[in-house]
Amino acid sequence: MDERAAMGYRWIRNRRDARPIALVISFFIYQLAVYLFADDWQHALLWIAIPHVVLNIPIASAMHIAIHTPIFYRGKHDFLFGLLYALEIGITRTCFRIDHLTHHRYFLEPEKDPNAWQSMGKVMGQAQYALHNLVHLYPRSWRIACERSQKVRREFIAEIVTCLVLLGVLTAYDPPKSVAVYGFCIVWGIAGTYYWSHHQHAGLEPVNVFLACRTYLGKPYNWLAFNVGYHTAHHEKPGLHWSQLPARHEAIASRIPAQLMIRRIPARSRNYPVP
Repeated sequence: MDERAAMGYRWIRNRRDARPIALVISFFIYQLAVYLFADDWQHALLWIAIPHVVLNIPIASAMHIAIHTPIFYRGKHDFLFGLLYALEIGITRTCFRIDHLTHHRYFLEPEKDPNAWQSMGKVMGQAQYALHNLVHLYPRSWRIACERSQKVRREFIAEIVTCLVLLGVLTAYDPPKSVAVYGFCIVWGIAGTYYWSHHQHAGLEPVNVFLACRTYLGKPYNWLAFNVGYHTAHHEKPGLHWSQLPARHEAIASRIPAQLMIRRIPARSRNYPVP
């Protein structure tokens, strides 16, 4: 018997990833059920908006896991999983991989970082940052893709076209509810993802990884969002599996300024702590 099958890893590389997989699949089923069975678009919007606002970051964090460490053994399963969270969060797998991994490469060089919190020499607040990324995410990711291989460009286009075909079918069947359910998830999915990640770097000097990142230590949040709060540890070792980030944080905590280990995300960016 294959060793990984004997260990229960027939489909996924790490059994701890069963939880983010279950979250994405469960929300996809819920999303489709709201679209199919809500009485009208107003009820559909109500039923989708409340849980989506709560689960936006956990779903985005599940996507974040898949970008850094492939979840499945087979590429086609990663592709299908990517389609699910693209419909839930508005960002395709290749688009997010290009954007986010470029951020990791250049987060200490703001002029090259696609997720930089500065624009035209000015600091962007949370709302401006969210709107900026909502508008610019796909165009800038495509520009980066054009600098990469033809394979990357094909994947970028194939995922977007597949999502557009699926959305086209849903819209043709019931336009108002399609806009209410999937339109809301796409718009808020992108904007919310960047809105709630603004605190991770904004206002910090890009000197080194320990001074350029904030770590959020709230345990309920980190459980729900797959340890994305341990942001300094993640940037220090971006390939480390999310389940190992708390231990890595403990190993490097003495090197992180106390002000950058927060237990509450400030409601306003002007209140972000700095060293």
